Amino acid sequence: MTLRNRCGRVVFDLVLLSRPLMWLVPLVPFSVGYLMAFRQPKSGVTTPSAVLHFSRAVSYLGVGLVVWGPLICLAVLAINDVYDVEGDSRNARRGDAPVAHGRFSTGSAFVIAHVAAGLAVATAASVRPTFAVVTLLFLILGWLYSVPPVRLKVRPGFDVLINATGDGGLALLAGWSSVRSIAGFPWTIFALACIAAAGLYLPTTVADYESDVTAGYTTIAVLVGRQAAYRIGVGFWVVAGIGGLGLAVTETVLPREALWVLAFSTPSLIWLYCRCFGKTFDQGVLLRGMGIMGVASFVPLLIIALMYAGVL
Repeated sequence: MTLRNRCGRVVFDLVLLSRPLMWLVPLVPFSVGYLMAFRQPKSGVTTPSAVLHFSRAVSYLGVGLVVWGPLICLAVLAINDVYDVEGDSRNARRGDAPVAHGRFSTGSAFVIAHVAAGLAVATAASVRPTFAVVTLLFLILGWLYSVPPVRLKVRPGFDVLINATGDGGLALLAGWSSVRSIAGFPWTIFALACIAAAGLYLPTTVADYESDVTAGYTTIAVLVGRQAAYRIGVGFWVVAGIGGLGLAVTETVLPREALWVLAFSTPSLIWLYCRCFGKTFDQGVLLRGMGIMGVASFVPLLIIALMYAGVL
């Protein structure tokens, strides 16, 4: 293999290590938080950040997307792969995992994770110090999830909590903090984002059930069973949907105009969740369902965020 081909393979494996499809998990709530930060509902007053020169605002968004897409995913997923070799080698959906299949050593992946984490925090600091702090908090949660002796991934309940907080609430807060102070952040939305993220995380434990059992990992699905884990996920998803409707009805954080969006999307997304995750425990079907749910959930989120920002 020529040097050029080797370099190309290394770059390709770095991309695989960061799992590009996973970038959407934090990027969706990050983008919503970014849009929400520009204007409070019904205030009619644009924040100072909203009147920044257009090119500056776009550049900040671009930096934020790089930080909360490839950089943090590379950091937390690489460190996860370092300590997940046994599970990944038995998991059909990780057949291309660079660490589990020997293309990167665990030592190399460990260094890559820390370099990516450092770049993420330093890049976030170039936008706003608070943005860097939120990014660091997310990375700490990623380390606690994967790295022994804490390794919350195999501590049922904590595995759900840490993913819900990171991929839900902190991702939303990161988008907001990249634009303005967190002093005015609507914390009710933080809670709902965590609940919704918990609902979307639980099917991943169901999808990985077989490989986790074989590897001896005690996740929430392994502890309570796949059917119970699915039902808990439905519960979280329903609570998040009803909570959003309640905020719109009372005009708490969400504008009243969002009610018509939620009135249609909430029952539709609950039905789709049950359709995607409740019919079978086949890993391939569950993974396709996660993609469908991600796209379907983004549409009403985007509309509501634009309403919140005063664009619609």
